[in-house]
Formats: sequence, C-alpha cells, structure tokens
Amino acid sequence: MPIPSLGDRGSSNIQAVSLFSGGLDSLAGAIDILAGSTGKLLLVGHHDGTGPAGDQRRLYDSLNGPGASYEARSERLDVRVRPLPSKFAQPGQIIMSPYDREPTLRSRSLVFLALSTYAAQALGDNITVLVPENGFIAINIPL
Repeated sequence: MPIPSLGDRGSSNIQAVSLFSGGLDSLAGAIDILAGSTGKLLLVGHHDGTGPAGDQRRLYDSLNGPGASYEARSERLDVRVRPLPSKFAQPGQIIMSPYDREPTLRSRSLVFLALSTYAAQALGDNITVLVPENGFIAINIPL
C-alpha cells in the first residue's frame, strides 16, 4: 500500500512533524510544542492493528477537535503498516508468515522515524522532526 499523499499540507503553515504513537509521551510532546508556538503541527502515527489507531485518533480528537485547547492547530497522518501478504510476493522474494512476528518493537520505531522523515521532506525545507518518545525508540536498545 502506498504511503498516503500529503496533499496540499505544504501550504498549511505546518512548522514541524512529530511522532504520535498514542501514548502519553507523544501526547505530552504535542501539547508542549502546541503551547509554545502558533504554527501547525503534523502528527504522524502508524499501526499494524487496531489498538494504537484508536488511541491515536482519540488523543488527536482531544487535542484538535471542536472546543479543544488546540483546535485546528494540528493535522494527523495515519498510516497502517503490515507485512506484505505472500500472494503479492515477487519471484524469489521472501515473505514472513503471519505467524512469524518480529518479537521486539524496534521495527515500529524505525517505521515511525522513516514516515516522519518522509513527511518532513515532503513538506519542504527546514521542517523539524520531533521525537517525544520514552519507550524503545528513545532507548534504542542495541541489536
């Protein structure tokens, strides 16, 4: 599945891109940035199942919805990332079985950083990527 287009967000006064995992760390980071600036913030979230997507949506609505403290001050880019189904494999391409899950969250952190970097680059020059995370992505446990 292709990464969603950023459309015309480049002209919507977005000043920074922030990881948005659906946890308290990314919520606190978003509030901190929004409280200290007047520009918009692009919150980048991704998920492979339904749990984090619902958390991310609820937290985003509490920040950005009608009557919220930071109403219309942020936008959300939500991407679903999952392994490629084997029926789409190219000849010679090795595809993990749905039962062969990567046991750590390191790949989730890598996807967050890649999506945020993509979004910042697509929005233009000098767009900061913020990483308000206190979990695996902050610790970066050695392989």
